[in-house]
Formats: sequence, structure tokens, C-alpha cells
Amino acid sequence: MESPRTWPRVTTVRATSAAVLVVALVTAFYCAPLDLFDAEHPIRQWCGVLGLMVALAGLIVAQIKVVLRGPLDAAIVGLPVVVCLAVVAFAAVYVVLARAPGEFYGLATRTDALYFTVSTLSTVGFGDIHASGQGAKVVVMLQILFNLVFVAGAASVFTARLRGRISVEYEGKTEAEAEAGDSRLD
Repeated sequence: MESPRTWPRVTTVRATSAAVLVVALVTAFYCAPLDLFDAEHPIRQWCGVLGLMVALAGLIVAQIKVVLRGPLDAAIVGLPVVVCLAVVAFAAVYVVLARAPGEFYGLATRTDALYFTVSTLSTVGFGDIHASGQGAKVVVMLQILFNLVFVAGAASVFTARLRGRISVEYEGKTEAEAEAGDSRLD
């Protein structure tokens, strides 16, 4: 564990790294050619969606392991980046699905897709963009389930570990006492 004096500096560097990676992911989303997954190849589309979900789930599970076993500041980079990757991935799927007539109402651009994905993740759902076709509804349901299981699980583990870290640094507890206080999450 880093000393209390070096931890904020290391955290700032890692948080800056995370911000740079998030900007790079969003930039890649806007620049990526998504023509490989068109409406004329539905098997390729669905295999891509399922493969993407499995890969994202694996990344989030790996990040949960980092949060549980590794240094906390390493999670400060990994968790936001993996969540951003999930948002960008689902937004890309929505861009492709929106090309098929009748799948989405109000989704015309990549920004619309990103907006819809973030509002679905945050459970706000303004209603200005919504799934209207069966394929789009299935993918939205998959995203909601993905968010409930993987994103919420990762956030829960991260906040529990952060509370333990705060207990260690500011309340004078040992790491063992802090972890014992969070054993209800096991």
C-alpha cells in the first residue's frame, strides 16, 4: 500500500490516465466504421452483440478482481474505463440497429445513440428516444440486465473497498478491521 502522502499523487495520475482513456474511447466511437454490422447480416449482428456482451462481462469481472485484490488506485483507472467501454459498445450496437427501419424512434446520430445509452444506464429514460422494434427492445433489455448485474456489481464492490480505504486512512482502523467491516458484501 502506498503511504498516505503518495496516494493522492498516484491517484491523480491514474485518474488523469482514466480521463484520457475515456476521451479516446469516445473519439474511437465517433470514428469507428460500423458498416460491418448491417441489417442485411442479422446473424453477424447478433453474434457481434453477444460476443461483445461476453467480452465486456469478462472485463468487468476482471476489474472487480482488481478492486478486491489489487491496490485501490488501480481501480480508479480500470472501472471508469470499462464502464465507458460498455457505454460506447452499446451505443455502437444502437447505431447499427437504428439503420433498420422501425427499430428506434428518435435515434438518428451517434450522439443520439450515446445519449440513449447513458440515459438507459442511469435509468433516467426521458422517452424522446426509445426502442420500437423487437430487435432493439431485446438489446435494450440485455443492456438493462447487463447494467444491473455487472455495472452495479462493480460499483458496489468499488464503493465498499473505498469505504474500507477511508476507514484505514482517516479513522485509524487497520486494513483487516476495515475489510471485516465490509465482509457483509462477500
